[in-house]
Amino acid sequence: MALGLSVGEVPRIALLGFGRIGRRIAGFRPDLVAVLVRPAQSEAARVLLPHAVVATELDAVLAARPDVVVEAAGVALLREAGEAVLRAGADLIPLSLTAFAEDAMLAGLQAAAAAAGTRLVVPPGAIGSLDALGAAKEAGLAAVTYRSVKPPRVFRGTIVAQRLDLGALAVPTVVFDGTAREAARDFPRTCNVTVGIALAGLGLDRTRVELVADPAAERTTHEVAFACDAASGRIEMTGRLLPPDGDPADMTAFSVLRLLRRWRHPVFV
Repeated sequence: MALGLSVGEVPRIALLGFGRIGRRIAGFRPDLVAVLVRPAQSEAARVLLPHAVVATELDAVLAARPDVVVEAAGVALLREAGEAVLRAGADLIPLSLTAFAEDAMLAGLQAAAAAAGTRLVVPPGAIGSLDALGAAKEAGLAAVTYRSVKPPRVFRGTIVAQRLDLGALAVPTVVFDGTAREAARDFPRTCNVTVGIALAGLGLDRTRVELVADPAAERTTHEVAFACDAASGRIEMTGRLLPPDGDPADMTAFSVLRLLRRWRHPVFV
């Protein structure tokens, strides 16, 4: 917990990023004290968050003295700002987890948190919960496999599109089979949940990942299978149907909202 924040005290929350996920979080948390935006987003942010500091520079966000900062701005911003946030005395909830495919990135954030007495808190993201996997790790976790089935259009702009005609796929097709680290490096925009699963379980190099492009899929399905000495289990989460604007409301933003709600209550469930 950030220095100076007591159990039950309402935290001062700041947000880095005002894209799809950032706007959703802001819509549910009008009490945000600051938000980092691109210049073109400033007006929309001020309308949604009239009492917050709307800034285009990190220093202005940190000057608002947040206790907790949510990063929803992308890998580049997390690299640039993560350590500064932690050293400034705020806990950090990162969403651009594919940055942790680089060991040095995660190590740097851990060192900054240790030095400042703050925390790096990884949310479950689109899978909704990682508690069962974390419990299995305590019980001798032996194997974890993550499988994600997505509409082919999700893979546009990735290395998959360079070797497959996504529009011509007629059957479910495995487009990636490897480790969580490899998946994070090859799909930095769509494999954040992969890294969260790896961090909760066996790590980036021992977590197996299979990505499937299914032309019949209208939503993304996440499946995690695991085995430990005490039990075996499966977690499955399917996102909602894609609306006309293509804005899929997966569980990422809502997993963050739950974390933030728990920060302010003495009963932590």
